[in-house]
Amino acid sequence: MRKISVVYVALTLSILGIALQSCQKNNGIDNNQVVTKPYSLYVVDSQGAVFNTNDGLDYKKTVFQPDGIPPRAIATSGENIIMIKSSVFVSENEGEDFNVAYSTPSANAFHQTMVIDVPSFDGRVYLASALGNSIAYSDSNGSRNSWKLDNSNPLVGSSITSFTQLMDGTLIAFDDINRKIFTKGSIGAPWAQMNGSGLPGAGTGQFYISHYGNTVVAADYTGNAGVWYSNDMGNNWSQYSGVPTGVRILSTQAPFNRVLVLGLEGEGIMRLPLGSTTFQAANNGLDNNTSVHSIAAKANSFKNNAKKQFVYIATNTGVYRSEDNGENWIKVKAGNYAAAY
Repeated sequence: MRKISVVYVALTLSILGIALQSCQKNNGIDNNQVVTKPYSLYVVDSQGAVFNTNDGLDYKKTVFQPDGIPPRAIATSGENIIMIKSSVFVSENEGEDFNVAYSTPSANAFHQTMVIDVPSFDGRVYLASALGNSIAYSDSNGSRNSWKLDNSNPLVGSSITSFTQLMDGTLIAFDDINRKIFTKGSIGAPWAQMNGSGLPGAGTGQFYISHYGNTVVAADYTGNAGVWYSNDMGNNWSQYSGVPTGVRILSTQAPFNRVLVLGLEGEGIMRLPLGSTTFQAANNGLDNNTSVHSIAAKANSFKNNAKKQFVYIATNTGVYRSEDNGENWIKVKAGNYAAAY
């Protein structure tokens, strides 16, 4: 019988051990802890000061001097930061300064979904433009002198106030004045108008849209008409239950398309459990009388291809973070904040 030397066995086991260890570690570094793609979160306070963080704990104030006016919305596109107040401002130098990029955003739009960055449309940014001017867009990440109007059919005469993009890539634009839904499948595709029913008619509430997977969500800012949903891109609508009547719905978001979250005025967060159509309060960790102005979802990608997901909310009592899809919250920054992205 062939004999195997002790030295050979020991060497083989040693090599095998190194190979197994290298699946998790490289030069003593745990791949589970090596972030290959960190997120960048921007929050803006009620005075217009802009802060940035890459870990949700340490916040760096940008060089930009605030003007004392809170933003209506904030977004990033490419390397640019877009902030909307009475005009659209853009920073092309990581927040050192902001310059006017477009002068007439819609006066009827005042929530995060009035602007949307669409990377799948070659990085195009869409904006709810002035009443009667339909949509403004930029193909240069919102930079100065890059904005154009889209008054193509069937948008002529519409007053778009909010946007969302479904999980399948379809862009949705919503005209709250006339309660019309428009869809666009790609940057080169024409807009198409949906002809649906079920959403409360013109003059009832003040709706803006978001999405949950491939479901279009319409929330009434005033809180009087509640929150509605459509599984066929706005042709037919049904109403969610559990939302308190008369409480303003300041923000909506579906972080990672895993949960639908509402931000309320003075009553914190409401959360829609998976598979349910009834919202439930999710205020564990929030201060009393918290108004949630904005919701943002961020993720870290690690060297072993794992991801860690976070939900952030900008509120009048601080910036909070959830690591369990909005069930529980931890305050990570004190203050009064108007927007997060």
